[in-house]
Amino acid sequence: MFYAVIAFSVLILTAPLSFKLRVFISLENKKAYYSLFFMNKLRLNSGYLHVNKKYLVVNYSDKKAIAVHLKTFLPGSGIEADFIRLEPLAICYSLILGDSGEKNIAVAAVANCFNSVIYSLLKAYKPYAVFRGDVILTDFERSAIFAELTLGFCVLILLETAVVKLIGSIVDYAKRKFG
Repeated sequence: MFYAVIAFSVLILTAPLSFKLRVFISLENKKAYYSLFFMNKLRLNSGYLHVNKKYLVVNYSDKKAIAVHLKTFLPGSGIEADFIRLEPLAICYSLILGDSGEKNIAVAAVANCFNSVIYSLLKAYKPYAVFRGDVILTDFERSAIFAELTLGFCVLILLETAVVKLIGSIVDYAKRKFG
């Protein structure tokens, strides 16, 4: 029984879990609509994002929103360290360009070059990750981007990140308190 408990604990801590983020960015009204799924089936949240002067506003329900200052997303702000341990499993996007004129054909060519570079980098550094980038030219007046990002992690990584954050906050508190 003891070994079964140990085996089950190790399985729970190391079992792969995934989150899928689906984003639809409307270029006309400058809003990004999102849905967050756990294990590709259970929808956790849906809402939309928009930029309001110096803030990114995340509306995650009808009456609730969070405003985050845009400076927190700049390199060196420390936010990238939290996401470095999440493994990208799949990155798929479609760029939908309306009113197919010369300008949109040039944008489509640049997007295809971008797809080649991203595909090469992912295959070099993350060979298990799936990447797909599509460009769709339409006769409609609207342009948009649809993207799906699947990230994998395990509970052990979350525990490690929480412990590192806790120890860091205790050290910061001790430095402020005792000098």
